[in-house]
Amino acid sequence: ILPPVLYVIISYFLFFTLQSYTYSRNLEEHSFRGRSIDYLFYIIWGALLILLSCLFFPQFQLAESLSTMILYLWSRRNRNVLMHVFGFLPLKAPYLIWFFLFFSATFGHPLLPDIIGLAIGHLYYFFVDVFPKLPLSKNKRLLKTPRFFRWICKTCGMQGDNQDYQDLLDVNDFDE
Repeated sequence: ILPPVLYVIISYFLFFTLQSYTYSRNLEEHSFRGRSIDYLFYIIWGALLILLSCLFFPQFQLAESLSTMILYLWSRRNRNVLMHVFGFLPLKAPYLIWFFLFFSATFGHPLLPDIIGLAIGHLYYFFVDVFPKLPLSKNKRLLKTPRFFRWICKTCGMQGDNQDYQDLLDVNDFDE
């Protein structure tokens, strides 16, 4: 028999593991279809920014920030999806991240890891999906997977760098 505190910790860990797996898998299979190298770059880029944020905002729950970052990008790219939280509360995907933030605050959980993940997810979303559509940008992306990273991944035998598919997505990959 475990102490009640361990039940809370284990259930919280399982919840975030399941959430990360579900939305990460969905992102890779749909938003990053044929672009696994770009998805790996997104994860590594986000993880590095989360580590960098620890210099300014000491935290110990880095996985939570990564999970929130993944959820944020998924919710922005699937804005018309209707989710049923806990099986009965209907929410559109863009509001899901705010629901989880409110949920964490309600139970007294620290919000800093969630806010850091949300900010980093929003940076990626802005640099990749929003900025290239602005007239000022002239169809240029501020954040692209570097060529050397593609080369390293291909050298290691990683599949999933469909450049033809990438060319189709460069500017008009997601409708507003």
